[in-house]
Amino acid sequence: MSEAELETLTARAARAERHARVLAEGGVRIVAGSDWQDRPGALHGEIASLVSAGLSPREALLAATRDAADVLRLGEDLGRIRAGYVADLLLLDADPLEDVGNTRRIHMVIQGGRIVGGRSRD
Repeated sequence: MSEAELETLTARAARAERHARVLAEGGVRIVAGSDWQDRPGALHGEIASLVSAGLSPREALLAATRDAADVLRLGEDLGRIRAGYVADLLLLDADPLEDVGNTRRIHMVIQGGRIVGGRSRD
């Protein structure tokens, strides 16, 4: 990536954070859901950006789970840890409410009821 491209992306990210801050302060429901499926860790970065924009870690995590499922009208089946819900889980080595960067400290991944991974992304 060239220096000019990096500057453009950095400016876009800063603008997106400003917009998210204004929208959240105005009471607009913010949801996370990275479009970068081919970029591992993109959702972690999006959650961190929401915190940088002024959301609390709790609000940012809910934006990536419960609120995202609700906006997609899947909240009756996804987005919560509850009996009868479909759940893929990340078990973390540290509390993301203390530092949202801790979402990258993955201890175990459970997908479809099976342990499928457990590598930390520090």
